[in-house]
Amino acid sequence: YYGAPTPYYNENHVKWAKHVRKFVEAELTPFVDEWDEAGGYPVSELRAKAFKAGVLCPWAPKALGGTPPEGGWDEFMHLIWNDELARCGAVGVVVCTFLITEMSLPHTIHFGSDFLIETVAKPVLAGQTGIAITLT
Repeated sequence: YYGAPTPYYNENHVKWAKHVRKFVEAELTPFVDEWDEAGGYPVSELRAKAFKAGVLCPWAPKALGGTPPEGGWDEFMHLIWNDELARCGAVGVVVCTFLITEMSLPHTIHFGSDFLIETVAKPVLAGQTGIAITLT
């Protein structure tokens, strides 16, 4: 976004992009080569940092522990989130830490029992644990 007149992007989008970029530049980019060489990364620590920074699950409802950006979540915020995370150059880290929650949790949030929301969704949204998705 370069400040050109648009009915779609606004200052909240600009703030969100800067916020996610700051996290990526501090917590992802400096370490991706090291993690690649090591064959792994500190996923639990990274999830906790991402939650604290408000970038782990910004798509999720605030009432469940999601961290929507100022101005709310929309498809442009979504594009910005994906674009800024991808700047780190480590797609595996991005997918396994951030995007997997977006792929696996909506079903639990929308159709799960209160028990599943409390024991599965909320801990994942808070960065306390991870989640996977199975495809056949």
